Amino acid sequence: MEMTDTADGLLARLTPKFKETNAYLAKIHKRRKRVFFAKAS
Repeated sequence: MEMTDTADGLLARLTPKFKETNAYLAKIHKRRKRVFFAKAS
């Protein structure tokens, strides 16, 4: 059973909706990281 953390900091079972949300957030953070390093160099 896979778990993830919620906005409240609690653990919840990793459902398809949580997977979708986590993937979306990861995409945002990767884009921000790429832009940050592009500006830094």
